[in-house]
Amino acid sequence: MDHVVVNERDVERALEFYGSVIGLEGERVEEWRRGEVLFPSVRLNADTLIDIFPPELWRAHQSSSDASDEARAGVKSNFDHFCMCVDAREWDGLRERIAEAHVPVEMEPTTLWGAHGEGTSMYLRDTDGNRVEVRYYP
Repeated sequence: MDHVVVNERDVERALEFYGSVIGLEGERVEEWRRGEVLFPSVRLNADTLIDIFPPELWRAHQSSSDASDEARAGVKSNFDHFCMCVDAREWDGLRERIAEAHVPVEMEPTTLWGAHGEGTSMYLRDTDGNRVEVRYYP
């Protein structure tokens, strides 16, 4: 996967969450702050970005054939969640940062099946309510 896009009402809060809590590095953040690019991103791994779309981009990326009231109003599109994998050695540090940031864990760590078989996952929400699954494989 190259990238996933999350719609966020407060991009700075999202950058803080994905950066300080989850531990991802920002991409094009300063360029976005200077108005040189439309959105910032955080790097999940060498091949994958999470693009953080501010509200003004929500409508621009809705299909013109989408008849939903939400799409016409320019509000978030619906998706269930995305899953990001971390190295097993990073798991405890991630859990500590989540606790320190008082981020509620929606589903405590449990064994679930994914692209590489069974792994340990937990679910939480980012600053704008997007559901995020964080997983490691043993």
